[in-house]
Amino acid sequence: MRAEQKTCFIIDDDAIAHYITKHLFNLYFDSWTTEVYFNGLEALLAIDNSKNRPPELILLDINMPVMNGWEFLNKLQDYPQMKKIPIAIVSSSIDPRDIEKAKQYPQVIQFLLKPLNKEAIEKLFQKWEWR
Repeated sequence: MRAEQKTCFIIDDDAIAHYITKHLFNLYFDSWTTEVYFNGLEALLAIDNSKNRPPELILLDINMPVMNGWEFLNKLQDYPQMKKIPIAIVSSSIDPRDIEKAKQYPQVIQFLLKPLNKEAIEKLFQKWEWR
């Protein structure tokens, strides 16, 4: 019997990042499904329109058009059903100010550098005991 599927939101404006991350999940983490959004607003609209349960994990880019990662994190506070969802920032930024700012959000559990790889996702899962 297959375990219940967990859902990961990938919120990133980069289609290549979507492809890589979805591919990694499909290859190595088959108990997970992914949903992709190109900015924070698209993800919030999906949450608003969803009759399903919230995701178990969000992978969030910082720099995006329309609604960036910081704006998404701030707006997410208006969604009580989302307050306990862990979020990993996935960014190409190595700016220490971004890393420090991410620590101000209790939901942000880790700051990962792009591009993601299998080992980074495995470490995330090991650290947070999802797998």
